Amino acid sequence: MARKDYYLILGVSRKENIRGIQEAFRELAKRFHPDRAGPAETPRFQDIQEAYEVLSDPEKRKLYNRERDQDEMRADFPPEPIFSRPSYSLRCMTLKLSVHRLSLCMSAF
Repeated sequence: MARKDYYLILGVSRKENIRGIQEAFRELAKRFHPDRAGPAETPRFQDIQEAYEVLSDPEKRKLYNRERDQDEMRADFPPEPIFSRPSYSLRCMTLKLSVHRLSLCMSAF
């Protein structure tokens, strides 16, 4: 499952300080508050609140950054399925050929 990018939601960089995060949150909260923007913007407002809750707390932010970095590393190096390896395919073909030869030999008797 894709993790929400809280930095993108608030429109700040990963290196933004707490003050910049607060300013971005206040601006977006005013703009997308359901009383002002209408009920259709409620999900977006909730995302903004969630992003602010995580990024404004130093411990939650540290944990979020660590998990995000791990997700990015996994995306860069996806696990290779065992059955797509050339060595596995080669072994299967060799085994099939051996079985076929054996069956030919047995049918000769």
